[in-house]
Amino acid sequence: MLIGPERLFYAGLLGRPGVRNLGGIAIYVASAGQIVVRAGGGPDRVGSCAVVPAYMPHVISAEARDILALKIEPETVDPCGLPGFIRQVLTVPDTAGIVDAPDVVARVRAAHSALAARAGSACPPAHAFDRSFFGAAIPSRPMDWRIRAVVRAAPSDVSAFPSAEACAVSVDLSVSRFLHLFRDQTGVSFRNWRAWKRARISLAHVNRNPNLAHLALDVGYPDQTHFSRSIRNIFGLRPRDIVAGSRRLDIRLTDGILPPGLAPAGASALR
Repeated sequence: MLIGPERLFYAGLLGRPGVRNLGGIAIYVASAGQIVVRAGGGPDRVGSCAVVPAYMPHVISAEARDILALKIEPETVDPCGLPGFIRQVLTVPDTAGIVDAPDVVARVRAAHSALAARAGSACPPAHAFDRSFFGAAIPSRPMDWRIRAVVRAAPSDVSAFPSAEACAVSVDLSVSRFLHLFRDQTGVSFRNWRAWKRARISLAHVNRNPNLAHLALDVGYPDQTHFSRSIRNIFGLRPRDIVAGSRRLDIRLTDGILPPGLAPAGASALR
């Protein structure tokens, strides 16, 4: 699994997830055979590649045990600069699910093979990630500097998560103005964005069989019950099931994705 502040890539067991509600634009590619996706209350669609907009509930299953999955943080990219097969789905959400993109399937599978052959390599920065998986870098999203400061702090500063009040103070805005500006600039409420970022950070620890109660507190949840419920609502799996299926997962991080005290032992990091 590659974990960067703006991109994420996972190659491994899919399991049997329930409804997922991810905060990233999700691109799924079958490692072999086909996948079945039901998104946003639409019908089941079958094929080898699927796109689901951020924050859209969906269910996925696969013929093979494994899946290749990419996540793009939507607030980091210019929607007009996204690859055509993704932009089409975001423009017409009713088309979410399977897309006809054989070139994308071939490129993602080839990029995965190349990564697997480079043991110990780190997660590349966004522009290099995009060139590997999509053939070209995706332009960044224009954004008010105050909201950009909060967004950029999120991957490495879990103290940004406890409240909108703390974030508003950090950029010298009133809470109401901050919340309005945040939604306007990112397209999502601060509450939903914060829930996704918290859950996303926890993925960096899934291969070290962590103490879930300690991890919940480390990444800003009030207790393990809240943590377990949130993770299941977002990823469609219980934290303990994610951990059980990830013990041999090779996690590669970019530098700064986690503060030093939270960096998982043995994880690759780009210096």
